[in-house]
Amino acid sequence: MGVTGIMVPVTGGNFSLLRLDQWGFMPRLWYPEWDIGPVLATEGNDTISSLKKKNVPFGDPDTLHDIVMNIGRNTNTYESGTDNGTKLSEFFPGASMKPGKTLLTLIFIIALTSWCPVSSTTIPCFINPLSPDHDLVIIDRYFESVRSDPEEIRAFFYTMPKGGDLHTHLSGNVYAEDIIDIAARHNLVVDPATGQLFDPATGQPSGVQMPASVVPVTAAYSNATLYDALVGSWSMRDYIPGNQSGHDQFFGTFDLIDPVTYYNGDVIATIRNRAADENIQYLELMTSQTDTEQVHEIVAAVDWDDNFSVMRKNLLDAGLDEIIDRKVRTHEFYDRESWELASPAGKNVTVRYIYEALRFYPKKEVFANLLQAFEIADRCPVVVGINLVGDEADDYSRTDYHLHMEMVSYLASVYPQVSVSHHAGELTYGLVPEEDLRFHIADAVYTGKASRIGHGVSILSEDAWQETLAEMKKRDIPVEILLTSNEQILSISGHDHPVSVYLDHQVPVVIATDDPGIERTDLSGEFVKLTLQHPELRYEDIRAITINSIRFSYLPGPEKELMLVQFNERLEPFERSIAKRERPFMITALPSFFKEPCRVQDTAL
Repeated sequence: MGVTGIMVPVTGGNFSLLRLDQWGFMPRLWYPEWDIGPVLATEGNDTISSLKKKNVPFGDPDTLHDIVMNIGRNTNTYESGTDNGTKLSEFFPGASMKPGKTLLTLIFIIALTSWCPVSSTTIPCFINPLSPDHDLVIIDRYFESVRSDPEEIRAFFYTMPKGGDLHTHLSGNVYAEDIIDIAARHNLVVDPATGQLFDPATGQPSGVQMPASVVPVTAAYSNATLYDALVGSWSMRDYIPGNQSGHDQFFGTFDLIDPVTYYNGDVIATIRNRAADENIQYLELMTSQTDTEQVHEIVAAVDWDDNFSVMRKNLLDAGLDEIIDRKVRTHEFYDRESWELASPAGKNVTVRYIYEALRFYPKKEVFANLLQAFEIADRCPVVVGINLVGDEADDYSRTDYHLHMEMVSYLASVYPQVSVSHHAGELTYGLVPEEDLRFHIADAVYTGKASRIGHGVSILSEDAWQETLAEMKKRDIPVEILLTSNEQILSISGHDHPVSVYLDHQVPVVIATDDPGIERTDLSGEFVKLTLQHPELRYEDIRAITINSIRFSYLPGPEKELMLVQFNERLEPFERSIAKRERPFMITALPSFFKEPCRVQDTAL
């Protein structure tokens, strides 16, 4: 049942005071179609009856005052009773309360709400005198009161609907504890000395000799030392700066846990469940499938050609086309399996995929990777885009960076319906030669056809950074901000991080997690970090950023519109609960004789 109106008894009919619009959130005065008669007039009998079928903002105190002041005037219409003849429907919420009107307004509200007849479900008599804009002010005041308390702000964000996570890698998403469980279920073994997983059933990892010292992963359940060592090896939990760089520790983790990704249905189900627990409704998981020996043989047999069109045809004709079909079927199987294995709440999380192409190989392998990514995104309905990923500081990544952008540009022209995002600017001084800091983001935007930029940390080191930011603003290209990742891998945090630069230049911002399992974070933690490190951001800024996570998703138009509606349906009760709790004026706070129960009129609007 929806709350649609609070009924007040009047002479000649019922006066329906409060109406909620189609979003269930916008309070308005509403008058039924029947003439309610000279209900409250002390002089004349046309004032209230002339208000039938009007819609005015309930949040405007001046409107309420004018209603009170016009009751008793011998006028034929409300409009003629106002000083300037303004029509009632032209009032809007947000007008300030003028001195001297406060008492009259309160008397009017109290008079209308002190008694209500029984019609359905009993609730405390309550009137919200504030508009949604006022509610946001109240929420912001609460937000400011808890933002410096890590526990309070963590609870706030964990409960808050956060929309989607648009930049998160499947292979780095799962916590080490969950990897132990998945590996144990599938009978994987591990080398205790290194943390390297091996799968006797699949022979993974390919090309790595399995030592005699391996033990079943299940041994970790009865060996606390082993369990703790595996969690430390498969995450940044025990990382100590100085032993090795965060960059090396982070990227070294993926090879250790790679065999478990052959059970992606189980892995994705785990990710779905965690997202549901955290009030996330949408995920775009970056993923790929390891190339088989057959793929390597095909690529090796095809000679490099600077004509990308020739390269594409030769690779597909050599057998890559059939392999792509198999990968599409495998991906669809993993997606279905993940839904079947997920919890009831996890089933309600919408998951789409961005297919990864790895950049740290020779140019022929990178082109083959990109071709597979575009073809899979074109053929598989649950794959919504592609992303060029991998260590940007790798030798091949650096020396062939512009060539990679040209490859993407060509393939994007062949597959124009495939969305393109890039890891670009995941760099800092000392990690690469200075010349590599000067152009990566710009090249991804102008040449690489990027519709989203991941990381973007080195923006201020680029030669044309202001022009690039202006272009991103003009074309509505968001930057995916990954605070914990940038802190752990690049040692960039706080005001050294350029998130404020993007916001100041009105570039859309999205907050995401990158590899939350390895980094020991989640989306709530990323928002906490953003809030603590950037006190200039208000609740409305945070709210806009969460909406961006749906707005800039790669969902098709109708699905995106539906997702935005669903997000609003989640966010509205969250905000209402805070506004109601913090609201300074409530009828229920008055003495008991003003607190008679009232019933909700369940009338379809």
